Parts: sequence; structure tokens; C-alpha cells
Amino acid sequence: KFTTDQIRFYLAFIAPETHDSDFTWKDFQTCSNSELVGKLGNFVHRTLAFINRFNNSEIPKCYDLDEMDKNFLDQINKIIDQIDLSYSEFKLRKASQLIMELTSIANVYFDHKKPWVLAKDETKKQTLYTCLNLCVKCIKALALESSPIIPTTAQKIYQMLGYTEDLGKQSWMDIKKIK
Repeated sequence: KFTTDQIRFYLAFIAPETHDSDFTWKDFQTCSNSELVGKLGNFVHRTLAFINRFNNSEIPKCYDLDEMDKNFLDQINKIIDQIDLSYSEFKLRKASQLIMELTSIANVYFDHKKPWVLAKDETKKQTLYTCLNLCVKCIKALALESSPIIPTTAQKIYQMLGYTEDLGKQSWMDIKKIK
């Protein structure tokens, strides 16, 4: 009924770090639906659907960054560093929660930029393309950072971005820094 990635994610998400954890099917289902589908899946889908619709399925170029764009990039890099630290300290619960925090930040950024409005104004195309470009960078980071917990899903996301290589064989440091 469930994928191994769903189970792996939930177990990481509730992993005991300071006290025991309880596994319940209801919480498992809620977590899968709200976190993996509602946040991560929704962000990936929205971004790639906009790129498909407004840039012929090609990742758009990044143009001049406004303050919101710069802040978004800073947040991505800050959370990536926190996730890396969590993995190095064997804190899977913290890592999975930070992955979802980054996904939430990405969804907020997408909503504030309103690409559906930008797409209607020809003079805002560069702003639209920059927004989508940064969202793709975030998706790439999410694929990388989530690969130890949900490897199959992370690989699928990575391939949706046009990469054919095995994500697990890529250099963590080369992919990690988002510019």
C-alpha cells in the first residue's frame, strides 16, 4: 500500500532523539499527505508546471535579484547547512523537519512572487523567469538533501529537472551550494 520512501520519511520524521516515539497509521497517513504530498510534491509540481507552461519546459535564466530573491537564496543555503549538520550528528528527525521547513519557505516564496500574475504581464517576464529559476535551484537542493531519507523520490525529482545521472553518485559539495 505504501512506498518505502513514505515509510522511511515518516520514521525519520518521528525518530526518537530525546524520547520514545509512537508510530500510528493515522499519523503516518497525515504526515505523508501533508508533508510529502502537500508541501514537497505541491512545490515541485507547481514550479515545473509553470516552467512547462510559460517557458516550453526549459529551466529559465536567472536575471537581476530583488531583495526577496536574495533572501530566499540565503535561506536555502542556511537551511542546507543546518540539514548537513543534522546528518553529520545522526539527527534524522531534525534533518527531515528542516527539509520540510525549506519546502514551506519555498512555497511561501512562490506564493509571494505570484508567478501566475507575472506571467500575464510581458514586462514582468524576467521577474517570472528569475522566480522559477530560483525555485528550480531549491528543488535541486531538496532532492539532494532528502536523498538519504527518500532516495527513490529524490532521484525522480532530480530527473524531473533534466538530470540523468544517479543522484547518489554525485558530489554532495558540487550540488549543495546554491548560487
